[in-house]
Amino acid sequence: DKADGNESATLDFDKARLKIELKGSQVNHAFYFRNFLTKAESNDLVHEISKQAWTQLTNRKLQNWGGVPHQSGTILEPLPDFLKKVSTKLKNSGVFSELPNL
Repeated sequence: DKADGNESATLDFDKARLKIELKGSQVNHAFYFRNFLTKAESNDLVHEISKQAWTQLTNRKLQNWGGVPHQSGTILEPLPDFLKKVSTKLKNSGVFSELPNL
């Protein structure tokens, strides 16, 4: 059911690959899947994110989801429900092999 993120459509990664160049980074590509989220899902996600607190850093703001950075490694935390929906949709579409931080 599309409303709860349980569709099983596989995404075409070759068509969605974006070539990017970031100096000093090991990241050399990203993926963009047009209309991956429905308009309602997108609106819900923006609404939920905007309700959460931000940490002010130098020249940017930050929200941590699913873990807190620590010197000895990330301390994992469960994802909030609104991100579990997106994670399930990503898993069902072949982006993740398993759900993160459950």
